[in-house]
Amino acid sequence: MLALLGTVLLAACNKDPDPSTGGGGGGLGPTPYNLEMPAYFPPLPLTPDNELTEEGMELGRFLFYEERLSGDNTQSCGSCHAAPFSFTDNG
Repeated sequence: MLALLGTVLLAACNKDPDPSTGGGGGGLGPTPYNLEMPAYFPPLPLTPDNELTEEGMELGRFLFYEERLSGDNTQSCGSCHAAPFSFTDNG
């Protein structure tokens, strides 16, 4: 009986899903991000090992406006680099 219980417990121990394959999310990987740029823009220097994804863009947007990343927890990158000024330092 003890051997059967041990076998069941070992079988229940699964390896952690590989984060690079989007494991744990129902087998779905990251969602590719479709970046539309004007034809006169030069191509972006993208690398195959660091593709643009919806999840990565969402994380970047969150971190850009996160105040807890500042030294005193009062301002974010977006506090100074505002969209109305093309993300420059207050115009």
